[in-house]
Amino acid sequence: MLKSVERKNIQEGEKWEMSRDKQIGENFAALMRHYRAKSGLTLAELSEMTDISISYLSRIEKAERLCISVQVMTEIVKALNIPSGQVLEVLGLEKQYEGYEESK
Repeated sequence: MLKSVERKNIQEGEKWEMSRDKQIGENFAALMRHYRAKSGLTLAELSEMTDISISYLSRIEKAERLCISVQVMTEIVKALNIPSGQVLEVLGLEKQYEGYEESK
């Protein structure tokens, strides 16, 4: 009995993590689309700036690729000049880093 309860809790936890990752991925995709449009860059131009393939950028922007590496995210954020506060908000970390910008 205990094993099935533990397994059920793990599965529920995994679903929660997956839905959280999906939300983060979708939020980052929207942020990326907004800043790419604002900067007037094409995916090809962004690809040249970041050395990330056009197809991979497209999948990220469409939220088809939800789990991306920190390195890839950092390259996109730098190229599009996305404010760090907005990135932290998308990642759900803004409260942990309140006052970070002011302390620099």
